[in-house]
Amino acid sequence: DVFIEGHSSGRTLLYHSWLNVNKADPQPWINHEKNSETIWECVASKVNLSLADDLRADRIKLLPAGGALVALVESAIAGNISGITGTTEQKLDMIFSDNVHLTQLGQYFISTVVYSAVYRKAPTGVTPPTGSGILDATAADLQALAWSYVSNYYGETAGSNERTMSECRELMVNSYCESYYNGLGESSSSAAQNCRNLNSNANDSNNYFIWPDANFSPYSTPQ
Repeated sequence: DVFIEGHSSGRTLLYHSWLNVNKADPQPWINHEKNSETIWECVASKVNLSLADDLRADRIKLLPAGGALVALVESAIAGNISGITGTTEQKLDMIFSDNVHLTQLGQYFISTVVYSAVYRKAPTGVTPPTGSGILDATAADLQALAWSYVSNYYGETAGSNERTMSECRELMVNSYCESYYNGLGESSSSAAQNCRNLNSNANDSNNYFIWPDANFSPYSTPQ
């Protein structure tokens, strides 16, 4: 609020988290994080509805970190990133220090994603930190991948990343609930079904993706 009050032309980017990855079998994680990117767009769209309702001109937009990370994992597994070699687990060990936090290589990649999203230009020449051990060829591949993903993401038709609340509920029911609990090893659990039941009911006040929403007012007009 304070930032926008002082810089009305400023842009707010939503940076988000991702789930733990099973390095021995990363496909469920890949599938879920692809679904997750769309749902994070839904979160941004919900906030934007509240900003519009507050008669504010500013909006937030997703910074597609998770989607870009999926692109890195898929590219690494396919052998398309210089210096990332070995078995699938060994390749993912070069990206994740455990099952969710990033190595210096992973952090560097995400920093090029953030750079690309903030400045809307290729992160060419953004060098890795001293002592990181990241090869020049690896850095070049990471820079290229980050820019390819981010430029394609923001290069879509204007407004294409905005989601309606009915669309978001449908996405939750048809894909997100299943892939989320599948990632937790609980795809057939009652929690997964409860997730689907909740999101299929537009009259449930606990459903996040409804509008108007009397329970949702995280912002106030800057004074």
